[in-house]
Amino acid sequence: MEPKIEWSRRSKKYKTKYYDSLKLLYGEEETSPISGVTSEKIISSSNELPIAKLPTEQQEQIKFVVWLRKQGFRVSASANGGSRHLYEAMNLKRMGVSKGFPDIEVPLPSGQYHGFYLEMKRQKGGKVSREQREWLEYLKDNGYYAEVANGFEEAKEMFLHYLSFTPIAA
Repeated sequence: MEPKIEWSRRSKKYKTKYYDSLKLLYGEEETSPISGVTSEKIISSSNELPIAKLPTEQQEQIKFVVWLRKQGFRVSASANGGSRHLYEAMNLKRMGVSKGFPDIEVPLPSGQYHGFYLEMKRQKGGKVSREQREWLEYLKDNGYYAEVANGFEEAKEMFLHYLSFTPIAA
């Protein structure tokens, strides 16, 4: 018997994101933490909200971060993006959060680069802002690998390429 998840009226807008996250974390047919139920079964049993055909930027980033961590790499994500209360946004700005800063940082040198920075976008339709371009150029000019990836697969490819650089002799 499949578990019945009750969704309040307020939380229904998060339902698709919840199911998409299960799918990203546990795969199409892998078992989810809900005893013996696959994420595909959970998603197909819910026909109230349509599931987006292309993953969102957030979903792509989650998948990439999970993949990096499974490979044993330390990764940090910036607190940029999303909506928040004005007071919280003001505090974050005073604390140093900078508009346009890349989404992902892996503090690991490779070849001539001091670290890996990535601005994540959807597979299709993501736009890079002026502030994001400026940060990426600044990082490149200062010896960091800094790029834009359209989706998880491109991000993974870029990171593997980054790891392939040979160290410069001192």
